[in-house]
Amino acid sequence: MKPTLSIIIPVFNSADTLASALASLQSVQEHSLFELEVLVIDDGSDQQGEVEQVCQTSDLPLRCIVLSENTGKAAAVNHGIAQ
Repeated sequence: MKPTLSIIIPVFNSADTLASALASLQSVQEHSLFELEVLVIDDGSDQQGEVEQVCQTSDLPLRCIVLSENTGKAAAVNHGIAQ
């Protein structure tokens, strides 16, 4: 069994960038020594629907967490770590 590597991706109004990042991670997972666990933290962006749609179409094992308001990148990352 492979060890798990958790990746936290904070996003704010960046659904397009997220799609590209997840596609890159999908490629990495196929050749990785780790099982990937991806946490996408939407930090109260205006594109919540788009971010959730990108998350739903990914084949990666991920969780998409939507915060109700923008609290900043560090707070979003800390929220992911707490998960």
